[in-house]
Amino acid sequence: MQIGIDNKLLQLTNSVFSGNNFEKINDEIYIWRGFLTKEECDEIVNYVKNNVKFNDTSLDQESRSVINCEILLNYRQRLVDSLNYSFAFNIDEFCVSEDWDYIKARFPGMNDDCHVDIQNWLKNSLDLTTLEHNKEYEKFKLPFISFVIYFNEDFGGGEIYYPEYDFKFKPKSGDVIFHSCEVVHGIHEVLSGNRFSHQGNISSYRYVKPENIKIFNKAYSNHSVSNYSKDNPDFYFKINQTPVYNKRLLSVLNQ
Repeated sequence: MQIGIDNKLLQLTNSVFSGNNFEKINDEIYIWRGFLTKEECDEIVNYVKNNVKFNDTSLDQESRSVINCEILLNYRQRLVDSLNYSFAFNIDEFCVSEDWDYIKARFPGMNDDCHVDIQNWLKNSLDLTTLEHNKEYEKFKLPFISFVIYFNEDFGGGEIYYPEYDFKFKPKSGDVIFHSCEVVHGIHEVLSGNRFSHQGNISSYRYVKPENIKIFNKAYSNHSVSNYSKDNPDFYFKINQTPVYNKRLLSVLNQ
């Protein structure tokens, strides 16, 4: 059973995925089946399999697992055009991740333990010293949706799973799964074959008053001060998310 879900975030997520391409699994998880065709996937997989770095067995698996692939950039706009931006936001307030030029390979034995994407992002990526400075507010991007594009299906294991919902997903080539950045998930161990995918995110711009920046700099704060509009810079967007005191993640790990 999931706890601490933010209703504002659910409203945002459901609104973005209002088009016909998306199959709703629940309020936090959506699937686009066949985002890429088999031919498009085969081109990407063949590129990776012929990559020198991928085939360099003198490197450890982690070093070999991330391959630059500019072919994928051809399909970013397809995803951007499918999202619904019309419900209360200006399209300029959104950003679909731009680093579409890499593929993640997972070899047999590789897995990901349960985690929450926003936790990793806040812990590793949020650098408030780089924000544009304005005497009224600071502006930054905060992901609210993560997605994974799958390029092959000829592997065993490797399913993404969501323990709060007792749901796991075995993709077909070209499928994309989307989930809230707050949802607890992991990846089962790859048992055979190689799993090729790309992970990205959908962000919205947030604003915070300079005097509240210190809240971000406290690693164990239970809230982030942000909002959906620079017109309301004191709105608190509750994410129940910190590197240690993640209530949803701890509830799963303690079961």
